[in-house]
Amino acid sequence: MEIRYQLPTAEYAALQKKISRRIYKGNKMVRRLKIYDVALFFPYLVLLVLTHYHIRDLQEMLGDCYEPNYSPWLGWLLVIGGYFIFGYATVFRPIFVNKIFREQVKAELTDCEQVVRIQEDGLYLQNALVRSVFFYTKVRAVENIDNCLVIFLGSGHFQAIPYNAFADEDQRMAFEHLLKSKMTQNERLSG
Repeated sequence: MEIRYQLPTAEYAALQKKISRRIYKGNKMVRRLKIYDVALFFPYLVLLVLTHYHIRDLQEMLGDCYEPNYSPWLGWLLVIGGYFIFGYATVFRPIFVNKIFREQVKAELTDCEQVVRIQEDGLYLQNALVRSVFFYTKVRAVENIDNCLVIFLGSGHFQAIPYNAFADEDQRMAFEHLLKSKMTQNERLSG
């Protein structure tokens, strides 16, 4: 069974955000990266605090020689700057990189024809970027989300098929049932 369609731009962008949050929220690697970021930043923070106190000692020594002494502000500036760098590296930079990547890929994916075909050897996907076959062992789940049939593939990939790509509700149900039966048939053979 084969389905051909084009992705609607606005709906797909919202669906992509929703599903990406869901996929990466439970991803163990993302959680580990957050812990690693904190672990890498902690020694730097200790050094910043020690530098701040060292600069405060310098202020006491130089306070008699120089009247407008800005050395305590320098220590706080280092500490606050460190927090901003950490926040940028762990929060904002990944958001910007993901947004840039999505914008580059979205233009190519939404303006082209998508093909999804259920074959004997796997699920065939084709668009302007890729032509591939996913074995049914790599198809994780099939769900109905926001008027789309969403096929979760591997770890972090998905294929969304809008309901209007199907001729009618019966065709959508038949496609979903066939795909799920291929998944369970393959689980029985491999398990």
